[in-house]
Amino acid sequence: QYAPVSLISDCIPVVSEAFGKGCTGSDTECLKMTLDKSRTKALLREMGVPVAREVQIRPNSARATFESFVSEMQNVFGESHPGIFVKPSASEGILFDKSVFKAGKIVGTPEETVTLRAIWKQVEELLNTMKMPVLVEEMVGTGELNLSMVQFHDMAEPMVLAMAEIDFSSLKPDLPKIVD
Repeated sequence: QYAPVSLISDCIPVVSEAFGKGCTGSDTECLKMTLDKSRTKALLREMGVPVAREVQIRPNSARATFESFVSEMQNVFGESHPGIFVKPSASEGILFDKSVFKAGKIVGTPEETVTLRAIWKQVEELLNTMKMPVLVEEMVGTGELNLSMVQFHDMAEPMVLAMAEIDFSSLKPDLPKIVD
């Protein structure tokens, strides 16, 4: 099994409180909602916010084979995939040279699917080193939205802070559209 980084981080506020100490930042419930990228996206999707499509591969799961990965990619994206980010689900880990892939084919000859094989190589590397689920997520649009949430002890619900939009439209086409 894996122990996502967020699982450890989630516990810091409640453990601190149990020892009569304080800590800065959000409480355990807020951290649970926001530190796991898949969980956060599911919550946003439930609230009607459009989010990027993704394939999630868990360590030691039936999908953790190239053949299953290809099948899942076809189910989510069809015969071709858009540009792709490969990243751990509960941690930082987008590396410019290893985690960002241009659009490519899912169905086709080995030469046509070379990008898909490179994506799988990065998925395997993250599965083996991070020991947590890996997200293969589509790149969308020409910008990125950063949303932050905070919850103080006297607040019943987390507060969503002002949204920040990062506009990549003036970047050269060969540069990846990421902020990390």
